Amino acid sequence: SYTALAGAPAMSEGKEGKGDDIGDSIEFQSISFRDGSDVCELQAALSFESTCSTSRALSDAFWEVKYLVDSVRKRFIIVLGGTKPTTFDGDCSLQFSVPLVDVSSVKPGHLTNAGLLVCTLKAGDEEVADVKMVVQVTKDEATGGFVRQIYNPLE
Repeated sequence: SYTALAGAPAMSEGKEGKGDDIGDSIEFQSISFRDGSDVCELQAALSFESTCSTSRALSDAFWEVKYLVDSVRKRFIIVLGGTKPTTFDGDCSLQFSVPLVDVSSVKPGHLTNAGLLVCTLKAGDEEVADVKMVVQVTKDEATGGFVRQIYNPLE
């Protein structure tokens, strides 16, 4: 099932887990990038935070953050990190920061495709919901490097 978000319908995707009592939905109130980490050099530090609410209390809950790059023949999944398990009782938040987005395992020719920054909320082994943010990567002709622009689904 999908939960409509303010200004961006169908960007949060509920996951079906074991049993039918899940019925989860997650609604994001805010997503904000710190220190310009949404528009910058591709491998630069990434730092953002968000606030959200869940339809039920979640124990042993944590976030996993991944960067997905698709090419014609292969999908590259780069796990950027996650948060420590905690309990969310309706309100939840995500504060995430990494000093480097390491794309060294991806050939430069694949990097200029659109990718996804995926934040997955898990409770134990169960995937509760995802929020997916489009990452557009372009080549900076002046430097020869790559620049990322992450689109906030709430804007």
